[in-house]
Amino acid sequence: MNSSAAISMFCGIFNGPLLRHFGYRKVALVSACLTTFGVLLTARANSFLQYILTYGLITSYGMGMSISAYSIAVSSYFKEKRAKAMGYAMTISGIGPIIMPQIFSYLLWSYGATGTLTIVAGIATHTFFSGLLLQPVKWHMKEKVVEDCEEDKLLHEEPYYGSTSSRRRRHSEGVSEDKGNLLPKPTLPSEEIRTDNINEDLNGKLNGIYPDEDDKKPIIEEQKESLLKRIGKYLVDLFDLTLLKDPVYVNIMIGMSFAIFAEMNFSLLTPFIMQDYGLETQEIATFMSTVSIADICFRFIAPYVSEFFKQSSRPMFLWALVLLILSRSSLLCFEAYYALLACAFFLGIAKGFRTVYWSLVIPDYVPIERLAAAAGMQSTFNSIFMWVGGSFLGFIRDVLGSFKYCIIVINAVTFITIVMWIPELAYRKWRLRRENAVTRDVEDVK
Repeated sequence: MNSSAAISMFCGIFNGPLLRHFGYRKVALVSACLTTFGVLLTARANSFLQYILTYGLITSYGMGMSISAYSIAVSSYFKEKRAKAMGYAMTISGIGPIIMPQIFSYLLWSYGATGTLTIVAGIATHTFFSGLLLQPVKWHMKEKVVEDCEEDKLLHEEPYYGSTSSRRRRHSEGVSEDKGNLLPKPTLPSEEIRTDNINEDLNGKLNGIYPDEDDKKPIIEEQKESLLKRIGKYLVDLFDLTLLKDPVYVNIMIGMSFAIFAEMNFSLLTPFIMQDYGLETQEIATFMSTVSIADICFRFIAPYVSEFFKQSSRPMFLWALVLLILSRSSLLCFEAYYALLACAFFLGIAKGFRTVYWSLVIPDYVPIERLAAAAGMQSTFNSIFMWVGGSFLGFIRDVLGSFKYCIIVINAVTFITIVMWIPELAYRKWRLRRENAVTRDVEDVK
């Protein structure tokens, strides 16, 4: 599962160029094909290698493409109410993990693993129709005609350089001057240059000052360098790597990678952590259901909380990280079943805020035309953190013999994001206040 998530994220770097060249609608349709056929092939897989190829590669990449396409579509459709739209979308998508496990249990009992995956592939075909509904925004944009009466008036009163009347005037003046000119026709500059080149050529051959073959090597090397530069420039333009010049974006991207790595690994390890606490299967299921119910409820509430406090997505995401650290730490303090259920509800609240706002941090900072490339790079960095960090957490569990130490490490990784972001946000806020103060002083002087 960890490798599947990492592969899905790593292939995200290709989603940026695909989304920029083909748009989110076509990418969503291709992702529907990959997901459907990937699940169908997984149903017929008989070995671990086949599972890696069919589910870990084909299906995972299809799902990664669909996530990128739909998130870009939501960010394109909404600007002022983007937080509410994302909150509603995440709330609806959160219903699936609650309902589908019950459906899968019944399908597995009735049709077996192969039949269940075939039915899941049939359900995945519905994504074709959802992809068709992603009509580009420009199809529904209304044209606004802006009339600037003052500029039109000035144009009629004073003809500018290049207007029809002035061109006619200059043309007539030029004709009259040519007619009255009795001097011989001057030599054109091109003729002089051509004559000079011939003379230089003859002199060079006579004096033997032409370069040898060895002198042509720097020219060949320069041509090779220019070819490499062109290839490098093409790759930079293709993946929009100039985003990495922005220190704020780099800080956001690395911080998000730390936070996403911590949260995804904690979500995968939660059932095993509860099993370490001695909970039965039914009790673990109840714990996970409590987390999911609280998560879904607060996904819907989260946009209104940020609107009430008048905060952007990034500070709200920081508060969600603080809640996540506190809720995970509470699991280290309690082992009684009902106390753990209370911790589960608290954890679900933090997850609800986190889910909504981590989808808005990058769209709120990066312009919409560069959002696909930014999201692709973010996904690639997430995969690197998942591959490296997932193995490290497994090593900690094997050496120390308890998942409690994994919780401590996950909280420490989450805290790194907070430490990285707070100084930068504080500096930007201070600089904004300073600029506003200077602007007010200038206005007062005027």
